[in-house]
Amino acid sequence: MPEIAEVENARRKCHLNCVGRKIVKVEVQPDPIVFAGKEPADIVKVLENKKVVDTKRWGKYFVLMLDKGPHLVCHFGMTGTLKVLSTMLYTKKALFQSIILLCLLFFFKKTSFLYSKFKHNVDNLQLHNDKQAKDSTWPPRFYKILLTLKGPQDKSPMDMALTDSRRLGRIRLVGGDPLKSEPISKLGFDPILNLPNEDTFTALVQKRAMPIKALLLDQSFSAGVGNWVADEILYHSHIHPAQYANTLSTAQCHTLHQNMEYVCRTAVEADADSSLFPDNWIMNYRWKKGKGKGNGVLPNGQVMAFETVGGRTSCFVPEVQVLPESQKTKSEVKTKVKKRPIKEENDQITECIKKDGMSRAERYIKRAKTKANSLSNQRRLAAVPARKERVVILGCSSGIGRETALTYAARGASLVLFARRMAMLESLEQECKDRGATKVLVVQGDVGSQVDLEKIKTRSREELGGLDTAIYCAGMISVRPFFEACNIEFQKSSDQKSHYTAIETKSTSSYEALKKITDINYFAAVEATRVLLPLMIETSDMPNWIVISSMAGKVGAPTRAMYAGSKHAVHGFFDSLRVEVEKYGVHVGLVCPGTVDTELRASAVDRGTGEIAGSTKGKLSPQSVASRIVAASDRREREVYIPVMFGYAAVWAKLVASELVDWAAKRKYSSA
Repeated sequence: MPEIAEVENARRKCHLNCVGRKIVKVEVQPDPIVFAGKEPADIVKVLENKKVVDTKRWGKYFVLMLDKGPHLVCHFGMTGTLKVLSTMLYTKKALFQSIILLCLLFFFKKTSFLYSKFKHNVDNLQLHNDKQAKDSTWPPRFYKILLTLKGPQDKSPMDMALTDSRRLGRIRLVGGDPLKSEPISKLGFDPILNLPNEDTFTALVQKRAMPIKALLLDQSFSAGVGNWVADEILYHSHIHPAQYANTLSTAQCHTLHQNMEYVCRTAVEADADSSLFPDNWIMNYRWKKGKGKGNGVLPNGQVMAFETVGGRTSCFVPEVQVLPESQKTKSEVKTKVKKRPIKEENDQITECIKKDGMSRAERYIKRAKTKANSLSNQRRLAAVPARKERVVILGCSSGIGRETALTYAARGASLVLFARRMAMLESLEQECKDRGATKVLVVQGDVGSQVDLEKIKTRSREELGGLDTAIYCAGMISVRPFFEACNIEFQKSSDQKSHYTAIETKSTSSYEALKKITDINYFAAVEATRVLLPLMIETSDMPNWIVISSMAGKVGAPTRAMYAGSKHAVHGFFDSLRVEVEKYGVHVGLVCPGTVDTELRASAVDRGTGEIAGSTKGKLSPQSVASRIVAASDRREREVYIPVMFGYAAVWAKLVASELVDWAAKRKYSSA
């Protein structure tokens, strides 16, 4: 059954393929159950010629927001899926990505992440082959609604279908704000979007006299949590699924709260791909009631058991999930622990002994510990829970910085907002509080001012007790060719020895623009590090210093010479700093997005008059970039490219075919 991760993956797929496109054709299969009695003709009439402007999700529902309501609200039920048939343009893109991934696989061997992405692209390519098996034909079997969408720049349309073989899903048209209307308004909190703080969560749990597994599955309590997710949360929390919620201690509730966020967020970040889940999750071994992978035994040697709780089959580990003695009489079902014949067990033990004297179980445990350590290095939610995280965002009045602040606010973090424009800061402060931020401090100032940076340090220490994460979002951009910014023109010369003659059109030079862009992008980032990082080392268990750079910091481009120069300096400094401060537990990360839909270009240091040189096509949304920034911080990723394949392709191509990169950059930036 699709749960929170699968639905979020579907929403992201919709967002990528649908936003900005118009629905040009609608096909509906008559089904009074799935469409709640709506006539197909009415649905077609409402949806045709509407533009998709956004996507939303709450629990197991996702929404296509249309430019003119009503909006399309979908629930997958037990067997619902979303399938997209993109244009041949997308096919070429998938083919190109697959080739790059093959190269990476060749150099770095087969990692689960790269292999999964490669398989995903191959699957996309197969979808376009009409000679594939029946489940790859188009339109897909059991589809209920088929949307054909087309954007202004698309040469051919793309199709998206919602399928449901068991007809337990629901497709509705909802007017107004879908998140405030039924059925979504009747749902409880979403573990990703608005998980309550620990105290509120504890109060909600302890007042319910029912098995904790049944409570987690109650969508009016926690929207989006399904069967395997609930079992995973309880396993990591060491709580028996049949234990009554009102008997949990405050410490157990806090642990449950932490693991709810950890499991849901990890599953969402992996795009619901179980091959990318940590190896120590029981989800990888629970299927077929322990008769599948692992034969009912986890890599660490723990034996799984199965019990019916709240009408659902629950998987747990009796060794660590112990039901209190006072409640054992309340459990109507006996624990069915998998038992092995003594002879079989002895035979397996004999086979496990190797020349090094280490049994298979011991090797599994060692491997699990190694991967667990790696996981804790990627995600520090255990050391710095999201609702206890103290985050300073430098440069957050608009664009990426603003959306990053709102994303952290939705997680319940304590925020320090720093920017020049006070009016925008105050507006953002209120929005962050409305989103659920634990505490919000506002500091007005300039990142280039040491005095203003000291204000951040003082207030953070006094009012928050320190800082865990710093996100440096401040930045300036240049948008004109270097000589044009220097007011130098070249004219054809009559002198046969020289083809051009340089003419300085004005007395001014590019020095002021160069100084400003370098001060903000490079010197201010270094100074902010000098002032704030010592405080973070003193007050945080796992400090993160994240700098928002650019693909220009890896690969130069026409009309971006001064900007690319400052970003290359940023990469040089922070790559060196990362090695120096690793011994203090500090993580330094660089996030390199492509073109983002912000006001940055309009406020360029060399804006001048006239059109801005450079490409504006395929711009990323600030929200998607912000979401990736937060995930990169949680995972403690060294360097992140957005979009990922574009970044890796550009970097590798720069190494092996630099002339090709120059040609592509020249072609891309030839027109605005």
